[in-house]
Amino acid sequence: MSATKKKPLFDLTAAELEAEISDTLKASSASHPIMTAVATALMIAFNSTCRITQNIFDMDAAELEALSPPVSEVQTLNDFLVEPLLGQHTRIDLVPWDAAGYIHGWFVNQRGDPVVQLGSCTEVVARIAAVLQTLDPHEHDRGHRALLEQHARRLTSLLLLAREKAELQARTKIQSQGWLRKRIFPTSLEGELALLGFL
Repeated sequence: MSATKKKPLFDLTAAELEAEISDTLKASSASHPIMTAVATALMIAFNSTCRITQNIFDMDAAELEALSPPVSEVQTLNDFLVEPLLGQHTRIDLVPWDAAGYIHGWFVNQRGDPVVQLGSCTEVVARIAAVLQTLDPHEHDRGHRALLEQHARRLTSLLLLAREKAELQARTKIQSQGWLRKRIFPTSLEGELALLGFL
């Protein structure tokens, strides 16, 4: 192999992959740590599907059937967040999570319109966490399994924090409303949370 030719991501060790992703996202890691954590998890999930399916012809029917949903899910989420979608472009860095300090809201396209095909931001991040856990038993390399587990835990932690902060924000908003507004425009904690993407 040429000294200048880089190995495919799915041929990297877990440590090499982590370093490569960190280098790719270093411009956003300090200013957007939450966004970077989600992007990293999605990249690890995508890489894992590539690694696992390299040996697709050696798998039995049961393993192929078990792998089909997570592989399809990762491809869908990657296309949704990274690749052009129906002539538009939804990008993971267009969401204001880090400014607020927690995951919330809905993805938007470049025109600022909500993109709701796959659900709210919290629902999509929960799907990434779930697919990392689903891929775990199919990954035979201990280092790569550790990466899947680590980033699934990280996303789960971010989602728990997000729920706490969203509930606090929703309660504060409801309590700050005057009695007349409450009477004319009654609201609920569930309604306010739904507006923040917690359905």
